[in-house]
Amino acid sequence: MALAALGACDRDAARDDPRASSLTLPPDKVAGDQPDIEIAGPGGEAQPLPTAGPARLPLARILELVRARVPGEVIEVELEDENGRPEYEVTILTADGRSIETQIDAISGAIRKSEEE
Repeated sequence: MALAALGACDRDAARDDPRASSLTLPPDKVAGDQPDIEIAGPGGEAQPLPTAGPARLPLARILELVRARVPGEVIEVELEDENGRPEYEVTILTADGRSIETQIDAISGAIRKSEEE
């Protein structure tokens, strides 16, 4: 559910990508209104997305960068704080059934690490 909500935040990506979900959010729940989106915290409880600090790249751009490196289906996306810097952890299921987790800097888009789970 969190992945669907995060993916729906970028309407352009959903419109341009035929694989995108048909999920439609009300105008008050799309990009620019992120404080209303919640993600699971360390104990599974909902936490609002952080809004302070440098601007993060749009999720659609993050997914584009990860898919260029690891082709496959995105099965999980997490936004974490790594030493005071936001980082996405994207898990992709490859065509041959491997699960690859890629850590990517949410501000610069630099891929920090990619490994098989």
